[in-house]
Order: sequence, then C-alpha cells, then structure tokens
Amino acid sequence: MNGLGKVDALKKAGYSENYCMTNSGQFWSRPSVAKEVNERRRHLVKKQKRSSADLIDLLWAYLEFDPAECVDDAGKMLPLKEIPAEYRKMLSVVGMKSGMKFTTADRLKTAEIIGRLSGWNDDKVHITGEVDLKERLWEARRRVASTTGRIEG
Repeated sequence: MNGLGKVDALKKAGYSENYCMTNSGQFWSRPSVAKEVNERRRHLVKKQKRSSADLIDLLWAYLEFDPAECVDDAGKMLPLKEIPAEYRKMLSVVGMKSGMKFTTADRLKTAEIIGRLSGWNDDKVHITGEVDLKERLWEARRRVASTTGRIEG
C-alpha cells in the first residue's frame, strides 16, 4: 500500500494484527511479493513520466537555490505568495509555534545524491586483465613516489 510501512500495509490489506507483527518480514521477502512491488513501482514511475534525469535536474535546482530570492532588502522573509512557485517548492516548514520558519535542503547531501546518481563518486577501482604481483608492487611504489617524491624500498 502506497505510503504505508510494511506492517501497516499488511493490516490495511486485511491481515490480522498477530500475523502482521510476526510474519511481516517473511511476507515481504517472498519472491512473488517482491516482484509485484517492483512491478507496481515501475508502473508508478511510467505513470508519472519522470526519469532519473528529471530527478537530477531537481537536485541541481536545490543545490543552486539562493535563499536571497525569498527575502526583502531588509532581510525579512517575503510573504509566501510573493515568492515564486519554483522557490516555494524548495522550502520546508520547520516551526509553527512562533510563526512559520523555513529551511532548505541539505546542500552537501544533495551534492552526494547527484554524484551517486551521475556515477561521479564511484570510489571503486575496476581492474581488468591479469596483473602479476611484481607489476602491482611496482605500480604501488610509483604511486608512493609521485606523492612523496621518493621511492621506498
């Protein structure tokens, strides 16, 4: 069930409280259930006509967002209706007791997500072909020499 946790989705589907609490993990790990969930997710993505490029564009907009667009010359927040819609979408309400307070997305986290989705921060080393131990040691010594200025050993 869309937007619910696993246990709550089972309850809403009509399973007993006892079954939901004791068998939820087994239920969701069934291959047929996992396949159905994945199919429904794919269908939702197609229905929304969104792509990973759309997500990256949105994340870039968050990263490039300038909060100065939401304040007047005195530094006070503009009334919400005066803030352009594309900027309002980037604000999240964080307090209501003493008036609305807003925050924006975490820029570092946003940059990390962009990097991951774009494949930029792939820290894994991909080795193809055969390399013997002697070649690997020589290459390691060369890397050390390039950073320290001298060859060890």
